[in-house]
Amino acid sequence: MRLLLQTPRWARQGMVPPALGKLVNLENLTLSANNLSGELPVTLTKLTKLKELISSNNFTGRMPDFFQSWKQLEKLDIQAKGFEGPIPSSISILINLTELRISDLVGGGSKFPNLGSSTRMIRLMLKSCNIFGPIPTSILNLIQLQTLDLSFNRLDGIVPDFGGLSELKYLFLTSDLLTGPLIPEGIKGKDNTHQIDLSYNNFL
Repeated sequence: MRLLLQTPRWARQGMVPPALGKLVNLENLTLSANNLSGELPVTLTKLTKLKELISSNNFTGRMPDFFQSWKQLEKLDIQAKGFEGPIPSSISILINLTELRISDLVGGGSKFPNLGSSTRMIRLMLKSCNIFGPIPTSILNLIQLQTLDLSFNRLDGIVPDFGGLSELKYLFLTSDLLTGPLIPEGIKGKDNTHQIDLSYNNFL
């Protein structure tokens, strides 16, 4: 079952109705292009068959920690515009993810989530999420990864050797605090079929 709630000629407003939690067979939920606000209702934890959640609204409060209920999730796209960090550590449970996109978290900083078991991941985009610390080497487990965007965070340390990620075509590490050589190992020799942006860091 798929439920699409996108704005036609008028903007949907208010909060996400708790009654959505009764749609227990729901697999795809799209809440994008609305003016929904407030917090996501806890009743959404009942959507245990959910495979895809896409949302771009004006939600507030802490980013919900519903992931333990959504173990079948394959695509999670949250353009927050108001959700507060950190990214819940339980996101590591989502080992079936092929696409994870979270952006524009406010408030508290986040450690880089443990995604080393999400080996089906193709697109990983954690942009402007106030993530601090180094990029973990566990990201090298994501051998199917094609797109990696970690821009506008507070990531530091050296860039891991991405040479083993043979499918990686798009790499964006813009405006972090990364150090080390200007052209990190694993990026050298990439041809013009790749898009790489390492600008605004602290490379030597």
